[in-house]
This record gives sequence, C-alpha cells and structure tokens, in this order.
Amino acid sequence: MRRLAGRVLTALLGCAVLAGAGPVAVDDDLHILRELRPTQRENLVVVQRDGAIRMVAYDPVVQDPQIAALMPLMSPGSGYTVARAATPKPVLSLVRMIALRLKPKPPVKQRATVEPLRVALGGTYVPTQAGPKPQRHVAKVAAFDLAWLYAHRFDASRDDVRMPGIPVRSQVGSPFDIDSGAFHGVRAVNGWSAVRVSVSIPCGVRHFVTGPGYNEVTGAPGIVDQETGYIYIGGWGAGPRGVSVDAGLQKSSAQSEHDDYAFYWKFAANKPITSEERFPCGGPDVVLELYPVADSLLVFSATGVASDGNRHTFTAVQHTHPDDGWAPEGGSRDDGVILKRIVSIAQPYTWHKRSGTGRADRFVSGSYFGVAGPHDLTPRIVWRHCEIGRVEPPSIVPQYKQWTAAQTWTSQVPGVYTDWPPLGVFRGSEGACDAAGIYLRA
Repeated sequence: MRRLAGRVLTALLGCAVLAGAGPVAVDDDLHILRELRPTQRENLVVVQRDGAIRMVAYDPVVQDPQIAALMPLMSPGSGYTVARAATPKPVLSLVRMIALRLKPKPPVKQRATVEPLRVALGGTYVPTQAGPKPQRHVAKVAAFDLAWLYAHRFDASRDDVRMPGIPVRSQVGSPFDIDSGAFHGVRAVNGWSAVRVSVSIPCGVRHFVTGPGYNEVTGAPGIVDQETGYIYIGGWGAGPRGVSVDAGLQKSSAQSEHDDYAFYWKFAANKPITSEERFPCGGPDVVLELYPVADSLLVFSATGVASDGNRHTFTAVQHTHPDDGWAPEGGSRDDGVILKRIVSIAQPYTWHKRSGTGRADRFVSGSYFGVAGPHDLTPRIVWRHCEIGRVEPPSIVPQYKQWTAAQTWTSQVPGVYTDWPPLGVFRGSEGACDAAGIYLRA
C-alpha cells in the first residue's frame, strides 16, 4: 500500500506540475461541471490545449446548489436538469492526497477509492497515432482499377505484408494510419459530432510480442508487451486541419499484469492521459461517449465496472479552439467532423523500416488481439448500441440515432482499406455495429 500511495502521489504531483502554478479556477470548474451530467463529474480531469491537466473534485452537496445558481444563464428546454449523483464516489483531491501522504493512516486491507486519471509521463506503452485528417473523396488512379489489383494480388510485397507488390502498394491508402500497426476501423461520413457506443472487454484475447522494458506494476525493468492493444472511438474536427482525437481503452502488460483495460485519452500530439484504475476483463460492456458541448469544450467519458467492483465514469473535458473543428453541429458533409471506432494493435515506430531499424515480421509476428488464438479466430471484441448524433446548443445532451450503413463511410476506390493488414482482420456481423479481432499470422 505504501508503494501504491507513492505511485499515486507521484502521478498527482506530475499533474500539478503540468497544470502550472496558481490558484484553481473555481468559477471555471463550476461552469464546466454545469455542462456535464452528474455521473460525468465523478472522476474528472480538465485538459488544456497544450495537454496540461487539473483534477476537479465534485461534491454534490456543496456544488449542486452552486451549479443550480448558474442555470439561469441557460435557455429553457436545454435538455438538462441538476440532479444529485445517487452514490458519488469522487477521487481524492490533490490537496487531500498530499495531506494523507504526509500524515499516513494505519494500512487498510483494500483500496476504498478510485485512483484518478493522470498524464502518462513514461514510455511504457505505444501511444496511438491518428495522422492527418482524411479527405472525403479519394482520387482514383485509372491505371490501377479493381481488375488490375486482382490480377496482381500475388505480387511480392513490401514490409512482408501479404499484399500486392510495389506498383500496387503505391496505390494503397486508408483513412487510418497504416504505419502505426494493425487495425479494424469504421469511419462515419462527415458532419456528425457525437458518438456513443458500448463495447465488450473479453478475457484471454491478446498475445503481443514481448521484450525487455519498464514494468509499471513492479516499478522495475522486466519483460513486458512491446505492442499495445486499443479499443477506441475518436476522429477529426471539421475543416481541412481538423484536430485528431483518440479516446477509449488501452491494454498493455507494462501497466498491469492483469487482463484489464485503462481509460485512454489523446488530443492532437499531446501526451496521452490514462487511468491507474482499470476495467477488468469479463465484466459488463464499457460505454464510450464523445461529443463537443461547445466549440471550445470537448467531452469524453468511459463508464463501466472498475477494479473495485463498482460502476464508475471517468471523464476528460478538453479545452479546444474553434479552429480545432470540434463544433457541436458537426460541420458540412464535405469537410465536417469525422467520427471513427477502432480496434488496433499499436507497434513501436522502430519496427517500421522508415525508422532505420525495422522488424521484418511486424505484420506476421503471431500477435493477436480480439481473438482467442490461432485456432479460434472468432472475433470477440463486440461493438453494441452504436449511436451517432449532434449537439444542438443550448442543450448539452447529444441527440443520438442509430449508426447505420447510411452514416458509414465506404471507399469507392480500389486499394483504400479500413482493415489492415486485410488478411489479418477478422470481422463478425452485429448489424450496424460489428465484432472484430486481429491475428498477425505467420
């Protein structure tokens, strides 16, 4: 417990340094709390555009009346009512945690509170890389139509990917980042700003290449996963320079020896934010939700049963600029917000030939995520209740509808992939949602 408290304190102090000196903007916090549903206030961090964060403690008894006093600033019919959380379990505030550390109490048998979100300062996992915003239309190269691609499907491939060879690969594209690793992706058409999904977190569905590294659990060097599994939503803001967002769940043994998943948030090129508290595998589906409540405030929350056996919501509220493109109305069908949902295996940059090192078997290594193994390729990561929508201010609650094929982007051009590598992704049908797994077979 003493080592655990030290780890939490270190993370909190790291957050304090990143947040900068000076008093906490209490009034700003109240305005932010007003924009959230009560459950989203439970474990909350506010993130600046440069990645600095501060934790916001929520006390419904004290703050609900203060929030209610701000409500006249909002128009009637906003779709929001002040409600007290049924069983609030807020994280410990920074001040209280420091006080407890300086004046330790007798050891307890188990943790009684959920640990807070934190900026990931170490390099113990591979972060996601979203890449630039994809274009709505992909230019077709007339010389390489579908018949030509099929005729050359057995040509020698680059990077040992079992794909057609160099002339064909020059035409390969994707709305997602091919260089970062393997993935199954679904992209919405432009113009929707809000997404809400639930996703399963099954046990025993991952095997990654291992090697020496720093193990956060033991606090010492050890053998850890070199790859990182992700289940996430996100996308790009409106406009040609729309800022990227990755938001969801992360699996890596460098952070936990157990088969569980951490909250994950990454805005633009900032360092990711993760949680020390996890969602254990085999539990109820985790609900992921992302939406801009204003063109300067982007909300992401993950709700599920955490390691303490209780249901919790972890929330990151990101300060944005209108030029980042995260507008509640979503923008136009040509260059509006693009939403996505992804299952991926992120691989170190040094595995790519471009790094000067490379790993010849990076896509045929035997790693898998979302399937039980080479002899059972049934996809086990199942997306359910996939919804898409927009926020119509002054309401702070998105208006959702079922995410169907009509809202799903598909390429009309050969050689543009939403699964990578194509032979390594296994999909199951769940209506507009689906099930996915990845096996990088040798």
